Order: sequence, then C-alpha cells, then structure tokens
Amino acid sequence: MRNMVSQLSGRIRSNSGLLGSKRVQIALLLAFVVLAAGCSGGGGGGGDGAVDSVPADVNGVVYLDGSIATDRATTELMNGLIEMSDQQMAPDDPSNWDEVLEEAESESDISIEDFDSATLFFRGGTDIDTGDVGEEYAGMIVESDWAWEDIVAAADGDMDDVEEQTYNGVTVYVDSAEGNEGWVADFGDGSFAFGTENAVKDVIDTREGDADSFGGDLRDAYDSAGDGLMKVAVDLSEESIGANDPTTPEVSVMTMSYSSSGSEMQFSAQMTVPSEEDAEEFANTLSFGLNAVTQEDPELSALAENLEIDNDGNRITMDYSITTDELLDQLEDLDSGMAPVDVPAQQSVVAG
Repeated sequence: MRNMVSQLSGRIRSNSGLLGSKRVQIALLLAFVVLAAGCSGGGGGGGDGAVDSVPADVNGVVYLDGSIATDRATTELMNGLIEMSDQQMAPDDPSNWDEVLEEAESESDISIEDFDSATLFFRGGTDIDTGDVGEEYAGMIVESDWAWEDIVAAADGDMDDVEEQTYNGVTVYVDSAEGNEGWVADFGDGSFAFGTENAVKDVIDTREGDADSFGGDLRDAYDSAGDGLMKVAVDLSEESIGANDPTTPEVSVMTMSYSSSGSEMQFSAQMTVPSEEDAEEFANTLSFGLNAVTQEDPELSALAENLEIDNDGNRITMDYSITTDELLDQLEDLDSGMAPVDVPAQQSVVAG
C-alpha cells in the first residue's frame, strides 16, 4: 500500500514549478502522512468526496477523508510510534504527532482543517509482463475550503511558468516548467483537479455533465466497500491474478478500506472473483491457512485473532479490528528483533 500511494502521489505532480513546490506538495499530500508511515486511521467517515467526478475507464480509485490525519486513533498510534523511535530522532525533530502536523502546516501556510478530501484516480501504467509503460494518466480531485490564491501563496507566488486558460467553461492553470506539464482546474468552490492534461480535462467534462463517471465492476466494488475514511478500489482484470494457480480464483477487482471508532482501528478488504462458489471455496481455504499459521506460530495468533474471513456473493471479505494500544504493543514486540521503526518526519510527506 505504501508503495502504491507513493507512486500515485508522484504521478500527479510535476518536478518543478507550482505543482513541484515543496510547500504545495505538503499541503496537497498532507493526508498521505499516515499512509506513508504504513498505517491508517479515521474518525468515522464522511461521504465519498468527488468520486462522481472520477472519469470513466480508470483502473483505480483512492479516496481519503481529510480528518484521517487528526482523529483519535491516528494520533494515538503516531504518538506511540514516535515514542518508540525517540532515540533515533534528532533534537529538533517533532516530539509528537501534533507537532508533525503543526510543522507541516507551518511549511505550507495552509490549515489542515480546510482540507476535506482527496480522490485519486489512475489508468494504465507499466505492464508487469512486458515492462512497457503506457500513457501516463492520473489525477487527484481535492475538496477544500481553499481558494486559488491560497495555493499560489503556498507556492510563494512562483507563477512564472503557469499559464491561465479556460477549458469547457472552467479556469485551468497549466504548469509547463522544464517541459513537465501539469494541469490544475479551479472550480471556484474549493474544489480542484490536479494531474495530467487528459485526466484534468476528463474530470471537468465529467463534472460538467458532458461525460460519464467511472462505473462497471470497479464502481460496484468501490460502493460495496462501505464508508471508510480511506477507500481503495483497483481493477486487476488485466493482471490475471490467480489465472495460473488452480487453487486460487482469478481476482478481477480488489478493494480496501480503513476507518476507526475511538481507539479502535478497522481494516477491510474485498476480492471479487468469478462466482459465488469460487468465493466460498477461497474464503474457506484462507481461513484454514490462517488457522494453520497461527497454530505453528503463537506469536502471530494475537495479530490474527481479530481477523474475520467470509464471503458475500462473488466477493471474499476480510475484516480486521485492533485498538491502538494492542497494535503498539505488538509492534513493540516485533520491533525488538527487527530494524528500528521508521517514523515519518515532516519532510517525508513530500518525498513521494
């Protein structure tokens, strides 16, 4: 998950100019701090942001609620990770999660409270069999209380390579610094679309009612994942996962979601397979395998005891819940025989 989010965040920003500004990257990618640390949380879950503006024919959609970085579970977990790593930190590093966020806000001059949600989408990429790189197509729709002037201020007013244009009645800003062209659409209500030219144009057309939003099995799976503060849906049909393994059904779509209630963190995943029979058989196989592993390794039993595997129609469902105290205790036990825990310092937000 960490690598996927890093790749997605890298796709939607240029290497220089307005979209490459460190301050803007901090502001736009602040929600990824938790994911970059390899964990996630949420405060209950709002709507699905701008999902209805995601264009058709995408391979993946990632939704993040803005409160993911400030809820109770996230704060407790990150404070615990920082405490576990206090001997590795420099004297001027943040001593708790609130200080991490304060430092990020200070760098960007934009309040995290004004960030509502981010919805990322992508299509294509590198063919895992041939290594061929397809057309880059990725974008991010941000909903916020920001104005364009706030984005400009966060970039220190560096607008030399930014050209204002209009597309389908919407103001767009084209950043062509050093040939790395990136587009920003300003819808005038705190909503922005960032990304490649075709991706941003498609968001505008979809939002204006001139094109359809994404649908089919990917949308069905995304909607069935529930209301997490983070949701991911990825179309795996072209990857042929499970096609060469007679014991594993072919997975067409996979979803993941994260939420929290107080100090309890809840993780869910679904895999869409060809039939209800496939789902039932594979769920039973996974449950049997999990039981066998935990019996052989008692240390894993604590981690697995709250994992539930089931099937619903042609989907395999996996639900896991754990409190922050339990997770930190188990991480500390695991960490005693492993490399030090990597705590996300403020600069890791923009590392991509």
